[in-house]
Amino acid sequence: MDGFLAVARVVRPHGRKGEVVAEILTDFPERVKASRTIYIEDSDNGPEPVALESARIHKGRFVLKFSGINSIEQADTLRTKHVLIPAGERAVLSADSYYVWELQGCRCFRTKATDRRR
Repeated sequence: MDGFLAVARVVRPHGRKGEVVAEILTDFPERVKASRTIYIEDSDNGPEPVALESARIHKGRFVLKFSGINSIEQADTLRTKHVLIPAGERAVLSADSYYVWELQGCRCFRTKATDRRR
């Protein structure tokens, strides 16, 4: 799945009309809610584009509705799959801020903090 970032993981169907509950894996959920096209993880064919009909946050999780997913049975086929965005659409971070995946291979150092108790 090179070139894509996971922003959510489908947990289970929600309701009877094809919505799913998804665990939020991003610090920028508003970007997902604003997306028109999103991608669903597919191990056989690579990420599959799908239109995002609606997205809202309920009890700390996404409730997502994808075009073409209109029943509990269809929604259940998405269980445990990741919801992806193209890496090029990720949020731009401020200076001195990094995504965790950008730190892979970096060395960390611990510095002694000064004692401020007096």
